Amino acid sequence: MPTNTSMMTTSRIDHPINIYYSEKFLRRVMPLMIHANWGMAAQIPMHEGDTFKWRRYASPTAQTVPLIEGVDPRPVLQSKTDLTSTQKWYGAWMKASTQLDVTGTNQDAAQRTEWLADQYRITIDTLCRAVISGTASSTTCTNGDGVATDINLTDIETRTEAMAGNEARYFMGNIAAGTGQGTSPILPAFAAIAHTLTRNDISAIAGFKYTNQYGTSAPLNPGEFGSVSDVRISLTNNAYTSGSNYYLTIIAEEAYGNVKIANADKLLIHHPASAVNSPLEMYSTYGWKCSYACKILNDNWIQALIHTRGSRA
Repeated sequence: MPTNTSMMTTSRIDHPINIYYSEKFLRRVMPLMIHANWGMAAQIPMHEGDTFKWRRYASPTAQTVPLIEGVDPRPVLQSKTDLTSTQKWYGAWMKASTQLDVTGTNQDAAQRTEWLADQYRITIDTLCRAVISGTASSTTCTNGDGVATDINLTDIETRTEAMAGNEARYFMGNIAAGTGQGTSPILPAFAAIAHTLTRNDISAIAGFKYTNQYGTSAPLNPGEFGSVSDVRISLTNNAYTSGSNYYLTIIAEEAYGNVKIANADKLLIHHPASAVNSPLEMYSTYGWKCSYACKILNDNWIQALIHTRGSRA
């Protein structure tokens, strides 16, 4: 039987390089970051403090008492509510050794900045989520089919009816049916955020429509999955949960605000080795910092509907 004992093989002279390195990095597992999407954006000018104030005047009431001839009525008075939000600062940084910078690839260095940018985005998303889902008015589902706290049409419509009764305004207008097969009109709607793990339960709700059943000209919200009644639902893995409970957060116009200090964010702070306080220039630094605050502006215009995952999940 032939052998390779007289042959030059890789076992005798191994390759100096036997691993091919792909310069295209694998995609990081990052959730869709959408919580700040429907908030009112506000900025504090630099050098103008760190607290932002909103003011809302109470709505006028109807004056139904007839005037008396020749007699001035009593003057009416306005009342107002002030809401304030104070900035807090967030940030992170990393060290990279000079040896790593010199021997590593340019793509590795670029990935540090992209990684830090993702960290900034998930930080803002999580901070906003904690306010709009974690501290908003909440209601536990009670009309589920099979499990008492399953997500369901009755509880969703009960919440949106209450919001509409408090003069909450829709984000999105009516969508007419398209020319494609199976499309149907979509009601004017509030926005909503739900967890991706609840998509099967949501799609099983009576009257649910996938986005491909909207009219063809309908613009979609980031992560939008479909609609139930007058709620258009976006999904993210970063949606709020508590134990085994999931939150469907329903949002109307001007329900909450996002505040930053103008021009204060530094999304890439890079100090090369020559600029850091190292006698032998042993490392460089990369980092980011920002100011941020989120505030619910009208608790009647945002509702967190607490539910579990049902047997369909």
